[in-house]
Amino acid sequence: MISFTGKLLVCDMDGTLLNSKREISDENKTALFDFVKRGGRFSVATGRDEVSVGRYLKELPVNLPVIVYNGAAIFDYSINRTVWHKYLDHGVYPLLTDLMMTFQDLGVEIYQENNIFVLKENTATKAQIKRDFFVPCYAPMEKIPFPWKKIILAWEPERLSSVEAFLRDKHPPYRFFYSQPDFIEILNPEASKGAALEELSVKNGFSPESIIAMGDNMNDLEMLQYAGTGIAVANAHPELLAAVNWRCGHHDSSAVAQVIRWLDNGDI
Repeated sequence: MISFTGKLLVCDMDGTLLNSKREISDENKTALFDFVKRGGRFSVATGRDEVSVGRYLKELPVNLPVIVYNGAAIFDYSINRTVWHKYLDHGVYPLLTDLMMTFQDLGVEIYQENNIFVLKENTATKAQIKRDFFVPCYAPMEKIPFPWKKIILAWEPERLSSVEAFLRDKHPPYRFFYSQPDFIEILNPEASKGAALEELSVKNGFSPESIIAMGDNMNDLEMLQYAGTGIAVANAHPELLAAVNWRCGHHDSSAVAQVIRWLDNGDI
């Protein structure tokens, strides 16, 4: 068996590491624990917060800090604190106010320290609350303390496209992107999974060439481009599939285990 010492594997969670039931397959678990046992370093990069990621830690051999909030922060569970961040400040007020006035039924969530505030509920936000088991907080926008980690705009995809067009016309000084078909996220312009991965790798002595990154959506693009080996799962967004050189199996077919087999066989 070859050693994986010097290799860093970073996986997106939803749609990549997790299957359609939001579970980690036994095959993925076994492969990941073997990867780490043989010297590899493993982390995740996700839009989830540190509490949500923490629910999976007993099933994962994470041995580095993790990238959370789609690259707005890096959280170290070994010391239980954020070690790097790029958050939103008061400058986002006018944009968010304009969005809420223009799109009366738009769902709006603000991720703040240890809390998720729901400014406006709709079908998409209610579905997320049920799916992710979080307890929402409610307060007027001006009462929510800064810094804000990210904003989620939630709506049916066919209606959210008009919000995307609005944002493109406005050219706001913020990063915005789809993290799933019914979510557009707004982040600090310097926040991305790619920027966070660069920070994580430099602090831990990894060159881009030693990094394998996996993802499924356009919010993973910078991360896959930074890694020496960027891999899109078969169920990935078509634009992501077109932008990378490596493709693996579907997230419902233990894609992470497949990639570790490729590493073991020297195929990548």
